[in-house]
Amino acid sequence: MLYILFRGIIKGTPRVITLVGMILFMFGLCPAVLLAGQEDIFNAISIIFYSVALLAFILALFKYLIWRRSGLIRSLPVLQLDHVTGKETRHRALLGVRETTTYAKTQPVVFTPPASGSQRISVICRTCQQEMVFQVDSFQQIKKKRLRAVVIWGGGLLLSIILGIISTYAGQTKPMALWVYLVWYSHAILFFCSAGGILMLFAYIGAKTVRLYPGHRVRFPEKNELAILYNAPGAAINNQ
Repeated sequence: MLYILFRGIIKGTPRVITLVGMILFMFGLCPAVLLAGQEDIFNAISIIFYSVALLAFILALFKYLIWRRSGLIRSLPVLQLDHVTGKETRHRALLGVRETTTYAKTQPVVFTPPASGSQRISVICRTCQQEMVFQVDSFQQIKKKRLRAVVIWGGGLLLSIILGIISTYAGQTKPMALWVYLVWYSHAILFFCSAGGILMLFAYIGAKTVRLYPGHRVRFPEKNELAILYNAPGAAINNQ
């Protein structure tokens, strides 16, 4: 798990690095981590996660500014559609992990948002001619969804932190009352739900998969793929 996160920091796009930073920050706030440090929000374990998360955010900002200056950051949603041709799994004995490499024929998918609401768009795989279906939101719909997610999940995360603080101070007396356990479990459940919602918010770009045939995958494009897309004259927009 940690290997995947650190690999995402080193090789990921600005959005992926930001997602990894958010995951590490959430680990720092994780009830299990806080419990290991006697619920201290600034215990040694959590500070390590906070520090690495901060480095990830700085790197993401640095990459974002470079990519934007290079013309690789545009306003239209872009995804990469892969037709998977094979996978290879290697065991890295030194790191104690298994690494899977996916081989695929890939194509960029640039979406043009509708004027209002949401619209389903069909995209044909160039390799197998199968039809994939995506749902694309308008810019107005994107703003509404992001604002709603910030209010709901941000408020939920704030409430979970407050419940965690209450359970921490109330739990100092022994034996602990039943309501203290209920508050702590409510804090943990609300935290994980809110953390998941916030991570989904960062992964949301205004387009999502509705129907994807087996043997295909959708991901964020890498730097070289964006460079080929935007620098190629007459780059096609897959909007059918």
